[in-house]
Parts: sequence; C-alpha cells; structure tokens
Amino acid sequence: YEFHQVFERDGLAENAISSICAQGDNVWLGHWAGSLTIYNTVSHNKTIVDLRERLGYTSITRIMPKSDSSAVVVTNDGRLYSSSPSGLEQVVTGIPIGDEHTITIIEDTSGYFLVGNRGIFHSPSSKLGQASFDPIFMDSNNIGAAQYLENESWIIGDDREVFILNLRAGTHQTIHTLKPHVEVVSILEDQEEYIWISTSDDGIIRYHPITGESVHIKRENGLSYNQIRSLFLDREGQVWIATSAGLDQYLGQSFLLFDKAAGISDNLIWDIAELGNSVITASPVGLEIVEFDQEKTKVLSKRLFNLGQDEPRKIIARQNGEMIYVITAMGDLWLGGLNQTFERVSDLKLKANCLEEVNGEIWVGTDQGVIKLFGDRILEQYASELGLGGDRVNGIYYSKIKNETWVTVLGGSCALYREGRFKLFGPDEGMTSNVIQDAAFDMNGNPWFATYDEGVFYLEDGVFHNLSEKVELSSNTTFAIEIDDEQSVWIGHNWGLDLYRIPYEDVSSFGAAQGFLGLEVNSGAIEIDAQKNIWMGTLMGLLKFRPTKFRANLNEPISTIHSAYIGNEPIENEGVYRLDFDESTVTINASGLSLADPESNKFEYRLNGVHAHWRVTTNPSEIEYVSLPPGAYKFEFRTCNNSGKCNEVPVSLEFTIRPPLYKTWWFYTLLFFLVVVVIFLMDRFRVLSLIDEKNTLGEQILLLEQQVLELDQDKRSLIDKHAQNNEFFDQISDGHALATRNDIFLKQKTLEHQSSDIFIQLKVDDHVIEGLIDLGIGGESGALFMEKLRGAFFSEIRSNPPKSESGYFKILGDQVQRITERLEKHKGVNWVIWIEMTDKYVLSVYDNVCYQISGNQVVEYYGAKDEMGGTVFELPKTDRLFVASDGVRDQISADGTRTYSDRKLLNKLTQNFEMSSDLLIRSIFTDIESWKGGMDQGDDITLMIKEL
Repeated sequence: YEFHQVFERDGLAENAISSICAQGDNVWLGHWAGSLTIYNTVSHNKTIVDLRERLGYTSITRIMPKSDSSAVVVTNDGRLYSSSPSGLEQVVTGIPIGDEHTITIIEDTSGYFLVGNRGIFHSPSSKLGQASFDPIFMDSNNIGAAQYLENESWIIGDDREVFILNLRAGTHQTIHTLKPHVEVVSILEDQEEYIWISTSDDGIIRYHPITGESVHIKRENGLSYNQIRSLFLDREGQVWIATSAGLDQYLGQSFLLFDKAAGISDNLIWDIAELGNSVITASPVGLEIVEFDQEKTKVLSKRLFNLGQDEPRKIIARQNGEMIYVITAMGDLWLGGLNQTFERVSDLKLKANCLEEVNGEIWVGTDQGVIKLFGDRILEQYASELGLGGDRVNGIYYSKIKNETWVTVLGGSCALYREGRFKLFGPDEGMTSNVIQDAAFDMNGNPWFATYDEGVFYLEDGVFHNLSEKVELSSNTTFAIEIDDEQSVWIGHNWGLDLYRIPYEDVSSFGAAQGFLGLEVNSGAIEIDAQKNIWMGTLMGLLKFRPTKFRANLNEPISTIHSAYIGNEPIENEGVYRLDFDESTVTINASGLSLADPESNKFEYRLNGVHAHWRVTTNPSEIEYVSLPPGAYKFEFRTCNNSGKCNEVPVSLEFTIRPPLYKTWWFYTLLFFLVVVVIFLMDRFRVLSLIDEKNTLGEQILLLEQQVLELDQDKRSLIDKHAQNNEFFDQISDGHALATRNDIFLKQKTLEHQSSDIFIQLKVDDHVIEGLIDLGIGGESGALFMEKLRGAFFSEIRSNPPKSESGYFKILGDQVQRITERLEKHKGVNWVIWIEMTDKYVLSVYDNVCYQISGNQVVEYYGAKDEMGGTVFELPKTDRLFVASDGVRDQISADGTRTYSDRKLLNKLTQNFEMSSDLLIRSIFTDIESWKGGMDQGDDITLMIKEL
C-alpha cells in the first residue's frame, strides 16, 4: 500500500487525531484538543472548525456527519454536541442520570437513539437540538458499544458480556462472556450481516444473528494484536481492523490453517490423505490421523503413530483407511491401518520413493525402477531395460478412465504403461521437463503434470502442451496438482494456489493477499474432499481452502483523472486548444483504487481518435501521447479490481486540438495569392535585369578580352617556370650532378639510388614551402615515407588550416612524428625549410644548422630538436642561405679520428663567401672528399644554396 501523509503543516488543525469518519468525498477528523478538520479527498481543500475552547480542550471521540453539512460529535467526557458552519451547540439530552456519558447516537426513521454508558435512550424528534430522550433499556454494567439490528433488537457489549437484546420480546441472549478487565470497544455490521465486536484485549467476536454462528478471532488466527482500537467497513465491504500493532485487513474464512496452535502435532506437512472427517498427515514428528468436526473447522482428536524414529513422507490409503501405505525419508515402506499398528514391509530391499494403487496392486517407485506389491509380497519389477525412462522413479500415477499408468523418473523421460508395454514421452512429444512433481487426470483420463521448472503440462492428441501457452500462472515452480468434477485444475506452487478452469481457459490466483497462509504447497500434497474443499500440506501446517467461502469483489473500483496537460497548458474537459507543432504532447495523471487486493488491480485506458482498444498499464500516473495531430479526442480510463470487476462507465476527458494558424484553410488561400504576387514581381524584376545585363554585357566582353590577353602572358610565364622546375628535379635525381634553378643550387652524393635527403616543394594556398628534409631512411622506403608525409600534410591542412606561417611547420612536425612512430629502425628526421613572403622569408630549422651569407659575414642558425615544428626565424630577402644535410657531419677523416664538424664548415664558408653559389658548393664538396680520403661515405651528402 502507498500512504499519503497529511500533517498540521499541510493544513490540519492538529497532528493528533482521536476520531475519523468519511462521508462522500469528505473525511472528518476529530482531534485530541477538540478541533475538527474537514478534508476533501478530491480537491484536497481543508476546512478547520476550532472548537477547543468550547469543548474545554477535550478530545473528540466520535463524529457522525449529517447531510446538511453539520455533524454530531461526542467528546471524551461523554458530552454530545451539534456542530455546523454557524457554530457549536451542546445537545441537552434531558436524561435524569447524573453520571450518564454518551457513547454514540444513531438516527433512523423513528428519531434518534442515544447510547450511554448505562443505557439506551430514544427520542421521536427529528431535530436533535429539540430532542427529549426517554430510556428504553438500562444496564447495571458499563456499556462500551451497541448496534441496532431490526425489529427492536440490539446487540450490546458491556464490561461483562456481549448479548442480543430484543425489546419487543423482552429476551436477553448472551453471545460471548468477556474475560475480566476486558471491554467492548466497538460494534460493526458488514455487508453479509455479520456483526463484528471488537474488544480491548481479547480480539474480535464475529457473529451472525440469523445463523447464530460465532467465531472468536485472535492473534493466533492471524490478527496482528488482540488489543483492538477501531473497526472500519470500506465501500467494497472489506473490514479493516486497527490494533495496537497496526492495521489489519480481513481476508475472509476461505482459508483455514491447522497448525500446532490449532491442535495438530507439527506445522510442516509433507503429504496428506483425506478420509471423510479425518485427514492423515505425514510430518517430521510422525504419521498422524486428525479427526475434525462435521464442518471440518475444528480439530476434535488426533492419533500419532511412530515409525521407528523415521519421518513419513508419502501416504496412500486404501479401503477407507483399513490399509495405509507409508514411505519414510529413509526409503522404508510401512503398512498399517486406522485400527491397526504399522509395521515395516520386510521383503522390500530397495529404497522406496513413491507409491500408487494400480488395479488393486501397489506399485512402488524405487531407485532401481518399479516393483509391484500384493500385501507385503513383491510380485514383479520393471527397470529401464524394460522401457522406463530411467531407474530413479519419483512418481507413479494411475488413470482409472483409461486404465493406464504413468511413471516419472528424475532426469529422464516419463513413460506410459499400457497393455504390458512402456512408451516414452520426451521433448519430441512436447514434454521438455524432467523434474515432474505431481500428476492428475482430467475427465478424459489425460494426464496433467506439475513440474518444478516449467509449470504445468497437459496431454492432448498424444502430444504434451505447456499451460503457459494459454494463461500465465503465478509461478512455474509447481509442486502439486488436482482436478475436480467441474474440470477445475488446482495447482499448488511456491507462492500459493492457482485455479485453472479448463472450460473457460482462465486462471485465478490465491496467494498471501487472498489469505493463503502456507507459504508454499509441498510436493503432491493436495486433495479434494466430498464437499469440494481443497486440502493442502504446506510448510506452515495443514491448509484447507473452501472455494464457496471466497467472496468475489463485485464493487466497482474508484477511478480518477487527476490532471492532464497539452505541453505546459492544463486540459479542461471539453476544452479547445490551438498549439504549435512542438507542443502537442499530452500527459495524463490518473489513478484507480480498490483496497481488496491492490496488487491485483489493472488500469486500462484508451484515446478515441488514436486507439479504440484498451491498453493496460501498471503506472497510470504517467500516460503520454506524443505529437497528436489536430482533431477531437476523448480519453477514457478505468480500473479493474482483483475479481476482474471494471468500471462500467469509465472516467473521461474530452478535448479538441485545433491546427495552428499556418495550417488553416484561409492561411493556405492567403499564401496562394502571396505566391502569385511574388511570382509576378519576380518576373518583372527578371525583365528589368535582362535589360541591365544586356547594357553591361558589352563592357564585360571588352574586359574579358583584356583578361584573356593577360592570362595568355601568365600561361607562357608558368610554362617557362614549370620547364625550369622539371629540369631542376631531373638534375637532382641524377644524384651527382649540380642541379640549378634560378635561385637554388643543389648537389648530392647518395649511397642508394633514392637519397634520404629530399628537396621538397609544396604549394599551399598562396604559399610555397621549400627546403631540404633528411628523412633518415633512403631507397624505396624513403620515397614511400615522403609520399605518406606529403599526403598527411595536405590532409591536415585541409581539415585544420593554420592561422600563421609557423603553424605550417607545426603541422609538418606532427605528421612526421606520427609516421616515424611506426618505424622500428629510424634515426630521426631533420630539416631546413622556408616559406617565401612578400618582404621576407620565414625559416624553420629542426635538428640541423644552416648559414646566411650576407656580404662578408656568415651567420649560423641552429634548430633544436625539442620543438616538433622546429625553430622559426625571419630572414630578409637579401644574400644567400647555405644548407648542408647532417650527412656532411657524419663523414670521417682519412685517419678515422675526426668528423667533418660544423666549425670546419663555417670556416670554409667564411673563407670563400665571395665565390658564386655553384663554385662555392663545388669547392666545399671537393674539401669534403679530400677530408675523408679513402674512408667510406657514412651517409648521403647534400649541399644547397638558396639565393634570397
């Protein structure tokens, strides 16, 4: 259950509540200090009537609302008041007894009855304020409660007894004598005319005045406590009991539990056998024969049989109990009777698991197949060699209708024995479970099996089907099954009891919420007696279920639509709403109430205009429709209770969604004319534009002719430059010749056909990037390296264009690092590259040295290795830039002791700065060759001069 709590901070007069009464949508609350709060359960409005000073801060113990918005209240000290919005008026009863306290007041067609603590009084007046009361009954004991029945009959509880008083006949009939110091608290009549009398410390007496049936309900019968505070009858006929330990809901007497407290010897019942007014039970303490009264509601006597300190597990009774076979936990077989002692069957050498009577013979299932008994003698034995699905037999079931026997085994297929032969039924025949717990036969003699893992199977046309294909059981862990004469299948499982009606193909569940007290039904422990009562052996005792006592809930639930919104706008019934396309989501908050079994309630809804069929939801507080088109809608909501009773007239909400302005017919008409006007204006504009274009076309032709001449000149210039570039790169590829271009002189001496020193020229946007890169790897690998670098460089520039010239160097460095990370043997990359600007060069030097020859000075530029983009310099467009690959510094002198150093190269440049570029390169190459003498060349050598 879910409780919504309301406190003083929410608008109550006080937090302490001494009485409560409901009338329609209003709940009247009486408080300990004498105030009244009237709470409306629909609007949640609260009206406070402050009576504290008038009542002397005495608590209100009883409230009786009247149809004219007034109420009669009784205070703790027995005073009677009439309260209305205009004020409070004490009722002067005129009773001449000084210590008389009002208990309650009852209104009927004859006037008012006032129940005091010493008597009952009557007034024929229809107005309470003008009533004069005369005594109709006086009691020498203190009256706690009284209830008017009919024909001047009353049921009265005082501090000594509960009795029926018939004033017309002058009779007094005692129903129940109270224990000392126990008082009657309240009396309530339910819809079935049962009278409920609650006591201060001895539970409840439930009495029927016509049949005279009287039942004493106490803690051992399921009450949470014997101290009863109040009784309440709700609109569905459910009786609610407020005890000192909590709130109890009375679930009826359809289930009766017989445990130790009820007179049997143990609560755990493994198996049962029903014999008239007796039930034989197998429990841990032994085999017990329990005798009941005629109605089978009370234990009259019991007899316990000891089976050699062993625990009985299975029972089969024959000949009205004259022969009773019992299987124990140790697998022994015992034979006895109602009037006999029990003895072990001595000839049985095998461990018994189950037994069944088949055509006057006893079949016993063992761990080595099936044996036939006659009395205590073994007649025959069947094992897997003769057709059984296995040797560990756990069930034998005989169909009298078809004269055939079914044998189930653990871990194997079940077998049908007919006319001396076995036939197996496994997965191919639909039986997919091999953990069968119990079996029963329908009116056609077909078997129904309860299984541990897959629910219930039934045989139809030679093939097994699972019952879950038709209905959903409360649990698929089923232990016991039985079928009555009306073709109702009773299924015991680990949550309680299910009823499947074969003719109607529907299922009903009986769990804890319906009064099932046994936790779960034990394997095979279910029987149906002649009165169609269901007997079950459970973990909590012997449980009896009386289907005729189970009362269906025929009261309609309460269904309410609390709120509804279109977008953020509340929906009013029959409201009209015009919304934008993104605001047409409807959210609805509804609820349903039936307290008989809230967990079994179903909530259904539909929206006419979208779906006419009912949809089922478990959370009606969040019903949503997304993007409803314009139209008229009617939302309907209903609740179905635990018995399937739904609201005959669902609660509804009607609303209309109009299209937005841009979807109306007049908007489309206006739009059409607007398009026509626009097309006309566009046509006029086109004509005028054509005239203007014609006037300017001549000027544009002259301008284009001039541009063609200029482009032709540029084309010839580019052809010349391209030819120079092709010639330059052809010279480089020679590997030994001096390659020249207008502004670049380059000479190489390589170890392989393809040098690791690469001259690059990359054109990006308006920039030309040139320079010398030592890839650290030559040959075909070097060529592949360069192609990958070129592709990655251009790809990154297109994705993330740099914002400055140094950004190009940074991108180049990043791509070099990504490529070289994949190479296992790589000595590293170095470069000297530049970008030509309008008035300067931007130079990047990475892990290398270059030199600027300016007049008679040589300036050295060194680039560190720690910055991936290289060290950036700016150079004026004057003089020359000398670049040497790091292979120059790797050349070893003729004596093998020194390398050609940067200092030596700088001295050579300083001494020969006046030479032309081609002569300077040849001179330095000659010096290097002379330096290394006959030593092998250690790396590719490249010298280059860029004339700035």
